[in-house]
Amino acid sequence: MFEQYGLEFEGTKRIYKINLTKREYCFENVEPYKITINGKSIKSSNWREFLFKVISYLIDYSGKTNEELFTIKSFWTRQDNFSPEMRTNYIKIKEGLYFNANSSTVHKIWFLQEFLQSCNVNEDNVAFWVRKYPISEPKEIKEYYIETTKKEFARYLKDSLRKAENNINIIIDKQFSHINSFLSKKFKLIENFFLMDDYDWFTIIKSKFLNEYKKEYGYMHPKNVAIVECALEYLKEFYREKKAETIVDALF
Repeated sequence: MFEQYGLEFEGTKRIYKINLTKREYCFENVEPYKITINGKSIKSSNWREFLFKVISYLIDYSGKTNEELFTIKSFWTRQDNFSPEMRTNYIKIKEGLYFNANSSTVHKIWFLQEFLQSCNVNEDNVAFWVRKYPISEPKEIKEYYIETTKKEFARYLKDSLRKAENNINIIIDKQFSHINSFLSKKFKLIENFFLMDDYDWFTIIKSKFLNEYKKEYGYMHPKNVAIVECALEYLKEFYREKKAETIVDALF
């Protein structure tokens, strides 16, 4: 199943390998993660920074002049890919060279494909991975990881916190059903706390979630807020322990 979707892992993070030899259209709610070109690794989760680094490297690699770059056009836009002066939504590559970063994720990836070819990079020497927000992950993958995380979390509650089975069922089946229902309404890209695969990301979303939850329920249902905070704290400690285990495994 993993190979079918190009799913790979870096630590606890789910990353998806993109086939740059064919043109695809489904890249909504996707951010870059890492690309390797001729053995050089470039990593960034910000599209503008990612494109700046990749384009800069490919210009150095290919030796293309500004004049050559100015002639590179894309069929999906009337705007210039490169410009000798700064324009709205362009990013500076170097003095006298600016790149049009005002495009959809699909078109950014299409440009990357075409620019790699233009710079005569052998496709066998390129590998590109992205991160997908849970809403854009394949249904099979999401179902698998929700169930897997529930089982691991239940084991953590039993073994580490000595929770009774009926309490574990209440926390996972009742409390988190309510929590995830609220999450999916307020944070549509994420959908489910059991799909979080990065501890730092979880802590950020947890904080934002609780702010929203307290606005809606804090005054009328303070006990509910306390229960939700406690459940999320359990999950936070579970993810923290999982992150620590991954770091130890990487060292050995």
